[in-house]
Amino acid sequence: IQAREGAERIRKTIESYGWEQVIGDSLTVTASIGVAQLKSGETFNCAVKNADVALYKSKAAGRNLVMSYH
Repeated sequence: IQAREGAERIRKTIESYGWEQVIGDSLTVTASIGVAQLKSGETFNCAVKNADVALYKSKAAGRNLVMSYH
């Protein structure tokens, strides 16, 4: 739950940041984020793969979302 909450804070920060101040033009930036838990007996690579699956789920669901792997 902490990772998902942290990812949601990051997503909201990216979405609300004043990007026009950085590039001098109007720009909308959003983020799709996938999170997964490293479970006992799982390799780190497996957890990254699961987070990647969650990322693609967030993109398929409309983007600018945080999704977790179940």
